[in-house]
Amino acid sequence: DAALIDSGHVTFSANAWLGSWTNNIDRAEVSFIFNDDAFGLGGNLGTEVLFDDGAATNPNGTWSEYSETGPVPVGTRSVLISINESRTSDFSNTPDGYADLITFSTTVVPEPSSAALLGLCGLALIMRRRK
Repeated sequence: DAALIDSGHVTFSANAWLGSWTNNIDRAEVSFIFNDDAFGLGGNLGTEVLFDDGAATNPNGTWSEYSETGPVPVGTRSVLISINESRTSDFSNTPDGYADLITFSTTVVPEPSSAALLGLCGLALIMRRRK
């Protein structure tokens, strides 16, 4: 809902499993690009990037989970998910960075006054039951 996003009450969670070939420092990178239009052609409001930072120092051929959370930028109308690979070694002729199980989700965070009101209602119900 655009009104909730514009009120600043929406957060995101981005997650990806990234890896590289054993002894190869190539890496995959997943970008989550927040745009101000529905087609991803408008202005970029911000970008979150998940990348395999272990590939450069410890290319062991294993998968690692990377995640990021934060507020959805006000004005966001679409999110473009982009997968890029960087070829950083002469080990082979093709990039050997991998990405899998990429997820992106949003959550509405209630206003503090709403949360306080719900808490008071819950407390009132507990007190009523005790009588």
